Amino acid sequence: MVQIQNALLILQIISQLFKTIVALVSAVEESLPESGQGAQKLELVKGWLQSAIGAQEALSLTFDQLWPALQTTISSIVAIKNAAGVFKKGNE
Repeated sequence: MVQIQNALLILQIISQLFKTIVALVSAVEESLPESGQGAQKLELVKGWLQSAIGAQEALSLTFDQLWPALQTTISSIVAIKNAAGVFKKGNE
């Protein structure tokens, strides 16, 4: 039962943070538009989220428990924006 509760809590947190995550990803891409920097950009977004989530004492999950879902969400956002041509690659 605890696993189901944790999964539901993770979904709730991701849905509440979704617009913020999109804004963070977009801000990083606008500031660092060079291609080949994906790992560094992901670490920057991760650091921001880790700082914010880590400051929440009332949260019953740790950042490490949330990170896999956050990382998947971020990767999906980047993939969609790349496919739509929002994020340009290289010299485009």
